[in-house]
Amino acid sequence: MVQFGAMAGRASRPTIYLVVLLTAVVSSCQSPFGHAEPATQAEAVAAEAPLARENTLPGSPGWDVPAHGAGISGYVVPASVEVGHLVAVAVSTASGSYDLDFYRMGWYGGLRGRLVRTAYGLPGRDQGSWKPQTFGVSGCPTCLYEPETGLLQPRWAMTTSFTIPASWLSGDYLVRMTTPDGDVAYAPFVVRDDRSHSDVLAVLPLNTYQAYNNWGGKSLYGTNSTGPSTLASGEFNLAATQVSLERPYATLAGLRQDFETVAYLERSGYDVTYATSVDVDRDSKLLGRHRVFIAVGHDEYWSRAMRDNVEGARDNGTNLLFLGGNDVFWQVRYGTGASGADHSVLICYRSASIDPIAAADPSDATVRFADPPLSRPESSLTGTIYTDPILKQPTDWVLVATAPDWLSAGTNLVAGGSIPGLVGVECDRFDPNLPVPAKLVIVSSSPVVKSGRPSHCDSIYYQTRHGSQVFSAGTWSWEDFIDGRQETSDVVTMTNNLLRRFGASSRPLPVRSAA
Repeated sequence: MVQFGAMAGRASRPTIYLVVLLTAVVSSCQSPFGHAEPATQAEAVAAEAPLARENTLPGSPGWDVPAHGAGISGYVVPASVEVGHLVAVAVSTASGSYDLDFYRMGWYGGLRGRLVRTAYGLPGRDQGSWKPQTFGVSGCPTCLYEPETGLLQPRWAMTTSFTIPASWLSGDYLVRMTTPDGDVAYAPFVVRDDRSHSDVLAVLPLNTYQAYNNWGGKSLYGTNSTGPSTLASGEFNLAATQVSLERPYATLAGLRQDFETVAYLERSGYDVTYATSVDVDRDSKLLGRHRVFIAVGHDEYWSRAMRDNVEGARDNGTNLLFLGGNDVFWQVRYGTGASGADHSVLICYRSASIDPIAAADPSDATVRFADPPLSRPESSLTGTIYTDPILKQPTDWVLVATAPDWLSAGTNLVAGGSIPGLVGVECDRFDPNLPVPAKLVIVSSSPVVKSGRPSHCDSIYYQTRHGSQVFSAGTWSWEDFIDGRQETSDVVTMTNNLLRRFGASSRPLPVRSAA
């Protein structure tokens, strides 16, 4: 029997104690750093703000049950969907039945997820399966593979679909897929609110998720790709030059920082809505409807339209907050996949010499932003630039005398003070020899060693002549320090100072036990 509903069916299921995939996402349930305020005040805020009201609802255990086995997999189409529009899930399993649990990620008193919909006892349909560390999908007659580019498209049938209800707020969502034998898989998606004029727009890096995703055997990286060589060369010779955005995820480990940032924003009571890389590419007016743009997580892969739209928004008053490192590094473009959906293929050749459109349309060449024919280093936007290799271990983040006083207000930091381990493992540096914004100030400068040579990694801040403000953390680890096991009060305070300075108001929710 199939059961559908907002909370239909079983209230909970037994916890599966297996090797943890998402353990790093969830930490101690109660934050130790001053987020509490009187419940009466929080209730008043909830009455005014839908997001605050949403986060007063009870959270649900289970979204963090570890992924397990190869007996089920699936993906959501589209990965970014507007309220009131249709969303579908394509699931493949040899099991006779399976269950779906849909979670909205947030704060929820420390549980960080809330069950919002279930579909139990769905009939199984075997559309193919992939075993990690192997190449190719077994038993997949619908799969298309292009040997030259490495593009693999499952083209699975959609096995369930529904219209996103008006009660679902914009947010970061997960669907958990489970078989009676205990196989568990996940797929993420974002619910948008295109009418929103919230203070904050948090953009989740869908491009980067899929660049690293090696489901089926190939990603945009040679290091985690298998199977035959493609037309890519050098260290990328096994890598794909094109990957489908309509396929399962091999792992959700790369989403850890997204969950941390979402929990921090909603715990802190910010007025926030959510979107993805694809939305920034195709909606030139999206950022202009918000005061603050946050590049969430490891936001490495950008299209030309993304870059143009973000810079245009900055020059028209939108403030920008880059919370990662190695942001805006590779230029990509989108293609139309076998499903016929636009923005369903991510393209990155990494070399103009093999990119088939680079000669005729150099502005869309898929190379590093800093390299010809683009010659558009990310430093002109973020103020910093990434240089290989990654750090062997995290190092201290060191505040410098040029940092604005308002940034460290309320912290224990003074010039020369440091936060252990905040810099890593990918970090950026300020380079005065590259194009950088005027009136840029260095916030932190941390000594590091790269390729055996002394170097430095930096955080920066600048204000444009139009009055908008930009902060780049320049470190991959910043979001790990605003929520979760490594949460540090000084980093939380500085992030709050930035958001409030940039025009976002907040009313923190009370901290309560997640037990």
